[in-house]
This record gives sequence, C-alpha cells and structure tokens, in this order.
Amino acid sequence: MPRYILHGGGTRQKNGENKKFYNECVAGFGEPVKILIVCYSKPEAEWRKYFENDRKKFGWAVENKKLEFELADIDQQKFIRQIENNNVIFFRGGDNDLLFGRLVTLENPKTLFAGKTIVGSSAGAYWLSKYFYSNDEEALRPGAGILNVKCICHYTDEKKHKLQSLKNYNEDLPVYALRESEFAVIQDY
Repeated sequence: MPRYILHGGGTRQKNGENKKFYNECVAGFGEPVKILIVCYSKPEAEWRKYFENDRKKFGWAVENKKLEFELADIDQQKFIRQIENNNVIFFRGGDNDLLFGRLVTLENPKTLFAGKTIVGSSAGAYWLSKYFYSNDEEALRPGAGILNVKCICHYTDEKKHKLQSLKNYNEDLPVYALRESEFAVIQDY
C-alpha cells in the first residue's frame, strides 16, 4: 500500500516543519533511500537546477540516512521504470498545467505507486487530489484523483471563503487546507 504526503508549498524554507517533512518522506525505508524527483511542473530547461535544489534540501534536513537521487525522465517508459526502482516519488511544486499535461497519459498510477511513498508539494499535491483550489487561477479544478480528497495549498486565514467553496464543491470528501511548510500523511488508500 502506498503512503502519500501532501505538502502545502514553500519547501525551500529552512524551518522545523520542513525538516520534519523531509524526514517523513524517507521514513520506513532501509538505506540507501532512493528518491525520484519529478520536475515536470517546471520548464524542462530548468529541471537540473530544481533537481539540485531539492537534493540539497533533503540533504539539509535528513542527516542520518544515506540518500540516492534521480531526476525523472520525460520519456514515459523510462519514467515508469524509475518509479519502479525508487522508494520515494517526489512531485515538486510549480506550474499546475505543466505538471498535469506531462502526467495525463500516465496509466495506472495507483498500481505503480504500490509500496512507495508518494509526495506532492503544491502543484504535486493538487495533481494527487480529486479536487483543488488553484490560487493562481482563483478557481476550483479537478486533479488526477489519485487520492479521494480536496486540497488547498499556500493556505492563509484570508482564504477561508475559498476553503469553504472547496468544501462545498461537488462531493463531500476530506479537505486538506495546508499552509506553507505544513504537510499531511495519508495512508488509507
């Protein structure tokens, strides 16, 4: 059974919550923990930069485990093999449309994710969710529905009315309102 972690965004911030988050991502695996960084939410020319940044953030937070990192390939067959060969699949934040467009043809993700920890930060959390509130578009949108939940990231008290709209949207599902650096672990899927 996969374990999912939704993160509210702001992974670049060096604080106690993010330290807990990165350690939670690698919890339960023997060494070395293999981490696949998925940068599909960024322009392809910038993937290496974001990959290195994410690798450094894990290194800053996780002090007592050997970690190995791999950058997700754009070729879907290679990407599927990478998912199979890694413990943690980290869908980083960025542009929702870029991420969703690059993952739209991924077949049977729930099956692929078995036994893995699947992490989504901001855009990644939105992709995993059934519905989400897009702060950029100020609109309610469907995600891929990997998790039967609703999500709003970068949450602040000023967004209470947007959170209420999300709660009322379509069906009654668990709702995650995640502030930056906050995360939720979901294991019931």
